[in-house]
Amino acid sequence: MENKEAHICKDLKKRRFDRFICTVDIFTEISYGRDDEYQRAGGSGYLIIPGPEKQRAKVIDLSLGGAKVLIKVPINVGSPVAIRIEGSSEMPLIKGKAKIVWQKNLKSEMAYLAGIAFHSLGWRERFRLKRLIKRLSRKKTS
Repeated sequence: MENKEAHICKDLKKRRFDRFICTVDIFTEISYGRDDEYQRAGGSGYLIIPGPEKQRAKVIDLSLGGAKVLIKVPINVGSPVAIRIEGSSEMPLIKGKAKIVWQKNLKSEMAYLAGIAFHSLGWRERFRLKRLIKRLSRKKTS
C-alpha cells in the first residue's frame, strides 16, 4: 500500500501546471492528418494524409500546458493537431498547435480520452487561456 501511495505522490509532483476541471461546456475542434496503411505489389507501408480531419472534442480538464479531452475517433499518439477552443459567448476563442500525448479507450462509452499538450500558442492565446483558467478556478472555489 505504501508503494502505491508513493507512486501517486510522484505522479502529482510531475505536473508542471495545475489542472482545472471544466464545469462549463468547452469544446475544441481538433484538425489532424491521418496515417493510413496501404498495400501494393511488392510491399506495404504507411501513407500520411495531411488532412485536415476534424472532430469536436469535449474538454474534461484544462491547464496552461494542455487538456484532457473526450473524442469519438482515436488519434495516434504523437500526432500533431491544430486546436480551436471555444466556450460560451463571453469566453474568448483560443487557437494553436498541440500534440496527442496519450490516449485511453473508454469501451463502455464507445469514446476515447486523450491528452493534448500545447506547444505553439501565441502570447495572445496564452493570455486568453490564463484568463479562462482563472475564471474556471473561481467557479471551482465558489
